[in-house]
Amino acid sequence: MNNVSDSQICALFDISDEDILKAMKDFPGYLDITPGDFKDLYQFAHNRAVDRLNRLIKAQDVMTQKVIAVRGDTPSGEVALLMAEHGIAGVPVLDGNQKVMGVISEKD
Repeated sequence: MNNVSDSQICALFDISDEDILKAMKDFPGYLDITPGDFKDLYQFAHNRAVDRLNRLIKAQDVMTQKVIAVRGDTPSGEVALLMAEHGIAGVPVLDGNQKVMGVISEKD
């Protein structure tokens, strides 16, 4: 998962007052709510849904199970090729005892 905050996600799905007015007109039956109240309610419900989904999805649900790792003395060019071959953006770096020393990523 990306490191995207709830507020960034909400900004991606921002709705305009015009969207709200059109939706209210399309709503069947009588609707006694102002566009501003509707927008506030929508944003509150959306934030709760995003929070719920963030708690439901665990690291193990999205992690790579076959871990590609490199040793600390692996040349950086070889690391870049390995990441490209496997379509990954980073790999753990292991010491001689197979313990994680750190992580190297595309940014590095």
